[in-house]
Amino acid sequence: MVTTTGKKNLTAIMEAELQRLVESHGYDAEILTNFASFILNPPKPPKATKRKPTDIPKKVKGPKPLSMPELKKAVLEFFQVKDLAALRKSVTFQMV
Repeated sequence: MVTTTGKKNLTAIMEAELQRLVESHGYDAEILTNFASFILNPPKPPKATKRKPTDIPKKVKGPKPLSMPELKKAVLEFFQVKDLAALRKSVTFQMV
């Protein structure tokens, strides 16, 4: 049975079953009725709201690449040598 507001009401069979459960198990009639109404008329999920451009996180730029002189300096410092010739002779550095 549907009312003019679009909500479904409990049928006579449902009400009789609820009454039987109340009498045989001692359940609260109001709780069972509210639960049955909830099942028949579930709440509508909230509408998703559009995100504002200010809500969208900006892309974080990664570290900028090293320039060639910076890269050369970092490699020499890592292998603890002073120049490329010493780097080639280093035991810890193997160029493949």
